Formats: sequence, structure tokens, C-alpha cells
Amino acid sequence: MKQSSAATKKLIESYRGNPLTLKIAATSILDLLNGSIADFLQQGTIVFNGICNLLARQIQRLSPLEAQIMYWLAINREPVSAAQLQADIVPAVSRSQIVETLESLNWRALIEINTAGFTQQPVVMEYMIDQLIKQVCTEITTGTIQFFNRYALMKATAKDYSETAKFASL
Repeated sequence: MKQSSAATKKLIESYRGNPLTLKIAATSILDLLNGSIADFLQQGTIVFNGICNLLARQIQRLSPLEAQIMYWLAINREPVSAAQLQADIVPAVSRSQIVETLESLNWRALIEINTAGFTQQPVVMEYMIDQLIKQVCTEITTGTIQFFNRYALMKATAKDYSETAKFASL
């Protein structure tokens, strides 16, 4: 089956060129969609059973601080600094603990580092947000609150605040 170069490029970008996740995705595309990358992309999700199983095994192996940083990186959505992560985490941890943990996550290829800060690949971010939502829904149902005490479901940004302040001063 001939694939468009745009679809192939989008698939590779979705997984940031990660060979393992691309192999898992390619196997599913071949097995379930007769090799059509366009059909796969049209479904609108890059996280599916094979990828979920891989990520679940990786996340289960994380220390509590590593897991907490993974959730905060997903919540932030954009690259953040170690200082921003330190401010997010409750209870407070030292900057050296944050840096050591970020280094560990980077070695495991669960995060990315760029000039703007620390972030996650889109597939990892989508998986972590999905897990956070599932956990919050479970807490609402059972009445046991843990994640609500540690994670914000939405964060106000300085940019949003400054725009609101501009309108308030008018």
C-alpha cells in the first residue's frame, strides 16, 4: 500500500521517532488497518493497547517522585524548568532531588529535554493525562482523595493572569 509522505511524517512526529513505539504502532497498523497510516491517524489517538501496555509497565516501575514528576509534566503540557516542577510538587522536595529524578527519567527515555525545559513525547503525555483522569474519576466515585491533594486539574498561567489584569484595569 502506498502511503503519503505527509501521513508517514505525521506518524513519525507523533512518536518523536522512538523506534520501539513506532514498531508497535506499525505492527498494529499492518494487522488492524491493512497498513493504512492515514486510517490510523484519522482515529485521532496515538495511544492504543500495545503502547498502553508498554507505558504501563514503565510507569509501574517508577519511584513515587518520578511518577509525580511525570504527572506534572503532563499537566503543564509545555516544557517547564526544574524550578517550576519544584514549585508544583507537594510536599516540597529539594532542587537536587528534582534534578536527579529528571535525569533518571531522561535515561529511561520517558521525558525530553530541550532549550525550553523538560517535557514529554506526545504519546507519553496523552497516556499520563489519561491515567490522571482515570485516577481522579475513581477518587470521585470512591470518595478517597489523594490525587486531588497533589495535582491541579488545570493550571493558571502568568500569561492568562496578566491578560486578565489588563482587562480589570480598564
